[in-house]
Amino acid sequence: MKLFKKVSAMVVSLLMALAMVVPVAAANPTITVKNIATDENVTLSYLKVVKQDKTTKTGWAFVSDEVTKIFKEEYKKNDAQAILASLANSAAHSKALARLGNLNGFTKFTDNAGRKTEVDGAGLYVVKVVDNSNKYTYNVMAAPINFDYAGNPATLRNAELNVKRSETRLTKTVNDADGAVHNGQTVTYTINVKVPSIDPTATNKLFKVTDALTGAEYKKDTVVVKLGDSKINIAPTFDDATNSFELDLSSFIDDTNSNAGKDVTITYDVLVTSENDKVTNTANVSRTGSENYSSDSVDLYEGAITLTKTNDYEKESDKKLLAGAGFNVLDKDGNVLKFVDKGNNTYVLAKDQTVTTGVVTEVVTGANGQLVVKGLDKGEYQFKEVTAPDGYSINETNSSATLTITGDKATAEFTADTDMRDTEVGALPETGGIGTTIFTVGGCAIMVAAAALFFMNKKKHEK
Repeated sequence: MKLFKKVSAMVVSLLMALAMVVPVAAANPTITVKNIATDENVTLSYLKVVKQDKTTKTGWAFVSDEVTKIFKEEYKKNDAQAILASLANSAAHSKALARLGNLNGFTKFTDNAGRKTEVDGAGLYVVKVVDNSNKYTYNVMAAPINFDYAGNPATLRNAELNVKRSETRLTKTVNDADGAVHNGQTVTYTINVKVPSIDPTATNKLFKVTDALTGAEYKKDTVVVKLGDSKINIAPTFDDATNSFELDLSSFIDDTNSNAGKDVTITYDVLVTSENDKVTNTANVSRTGSENYSSDSVDLYEGAITLTKTNDYEKESDKKLLAGAGFNVLDKDGNVLKFVDKGNNTYVLAKDQTVTTGVVTEVVTGANGQLVVKGLDKGEYQFKEVTAPDGYSINETNSSATLTITGDKATAEFTADTDMRDTEVGALPETGGIGTTIFTVGGCAIMVAAAALFFMNKKKHEK
């Protein structure tokens, strides 16, 4: 029995020794990175961190003390062989890869355009992708080159990696396609951004979106945040002084970057309240390990109409600019619009057309004969005169103005001009003038004639 055990032990030892010297085909293995378009300007590189070592328990070893230290710290183990035996996708592994990606000594891919490279023998390689256009950030990846024992001699199995990336930009859109709005209009903005990939070793993993607005006010209870198709209950922090809000999305970041590259959608409504004929809206992303990046400003514009009131002149030298003419402004449906008087004969469309205080329905020309109404959308408007200037009569024919934009989208305030002429009122006859005298003289003449006829008839009868 003792002899059998000794022989068995010798056989096992021999088999292990033979396993260490199994011949391997000489072809160099390759690493291929997939899911990167050929027109993307990237640089790929690799670093070997685990090598074959026939003298160790696992048959593997870390390539340097620096690499060993990183794995021990992240796996929280002191036995390198125990770590190598338990390598697996985990938070500790992701943190180790992120740190390894910061080491020196990376070698560029032999075929960068083809996203492919040859490597030197079996082992574990760390692969990183750098986007030279700064559109994306990529996760650091692990590429194992293992043995394939299907044939004899054994061969090395090539590695193929599916890259995981996140966009380093955000986009903003609004549901008003032509960019023309009016005061009191509600519009909906949408922010689209990708969850970034952040170094798992970072102490504070930051991912925030801020939004700033001018010319409108937030409807604070309309903000909705979605991760993919799932609605997430995250409330924004509003700053009324700067008319902005902040959304802290740092909870989307974990040690394995499991959400990296996923879509984040933020929607919210605003009420247009502009007094300068323009609404601007921008968003900004701040995150750990990268410069902030912003959306392009999404701008909306309003229209304004200037009306000039004059006398009914024939020659330019006879033209008079008339103050004190009052008008109702009617929309295309004939509704009388309400305005807020901003002074200097300038009026801004009231954001709430149902209120009765703090608004006016009559807009009035100033000393220059003009008035300006602002905060209007595209379309036709009528000016109905309700108060004539002193010495002039009301013009019963409305003046009209049509606001239009150039092209398919407004890129600036859009304006229109109109005018109206009034005629002078007719002169009244003066009291005690020729009209009264004629009636008096005529009456006296009739009375004298009647008296003469009376006496003539009387004399005839007496004869």
